[in-house]
Amino acid sequence: MNAAEIVIKKLESQQCKPSWKIYCMSGTTKKMIQAYFGENVIMDEADNALSLAAKIIRDDIKNLVFFCGNQRRNELPNELASHHISVKELIVYETILTPQVVAGDHNGILFFSPSAATSFFSVNNPGKETTLFAIGNTTADTIKKYSRNKIIVSNSPGKETLIENCIEYFQTHPVH
Repeated sequence: MNAAEIVIKKLESQQCKPSWKIYCMSGTTKKMIQAYFGENVIMDEADNALSLAAKIIRDDIKNLVFFCGNQRRNELPNELASHHISVKELIVYETILTPQVVAGDHNGILFFSPSAATSFFSVNNPGKETTLFAIGNTTADTIKKYSRNKIIVSNSPGKETLIENCIEYFQTHPVH
């Protein structure tokens, strides 16, 4: 999502709309790409990197550009490389941890990225009853490194879905 946002802003500033064929993550990333490029440019989407790689491999893509941040995970490029797909990686943003102390007890805490979880847990320790919400499995795996609290993983990537999952959870598990 961050990479898509930055690339789109750069293209807008140059008043440029290239005719790319795009594979992307589902959810917010897909919505952003559709809003700028239109629906026809998206060749396929997936909820995680390995599923996206499988679709790229299936479509017999030989080379591609991977827009990412400096702390991206290796699943996508490694899987593509293992199938002899040339990946040109363009780092378009840098992740900077910005830990903030969060005082008090909370019923739930939402995490939108692995780096957000790392940043949060570097200065915080949630109460044992706090439910933690992760935007995806990668974020949940990072949370598990720091906490044994209950983790609810969003069923598809995207901010809206994570928030909906949180609302649904607390509707069915009221806090007393």
